[in-house]
Amino acid sequence: MPGDHVDGMDVLKVREVVKEVIGRARRREGPTLVECETYRFRGHSLADPDELRDPELKAIHKKIDELVEDAVEFADERPLPPRSQLLENVFADSKGFGIRPDGSYRCADPKFTQGTAHV
Repeated sequence: MPGDHVDGMDVLKVREVVKEVIGRARRREGPTLVECETYRFRGHSLADPDELRDPELKAIHKKIDELVEDAVEFADERPLPPRSQLLENVFADSKGFGIRPDGSYRCADPKFTQGTAHV
């Protein structure tokens, strides 16, 4: 029986191999063994200590947490943007969309917002 070995952590490579294997099976060329080598992220059970992870990953997670906390703190310290900017950069073609200075909603095509909630 033919077999393929693939890096199971690379979803695109797995997809590529599996597409070929499925094609082989649909052509009635028999089964294929696919070995996907993966990295275990956790132990086998809750009682199994998490000693399989590289200690360096804990430092990476700590750095990510710090970056997120800094970003949240930065955002919380800033004033809220004016209502007139609520819909800026939301649509692919923002021309004609948004809120007028008087607070009313504007849209190039009035039917665009028909039946939707108003801002």
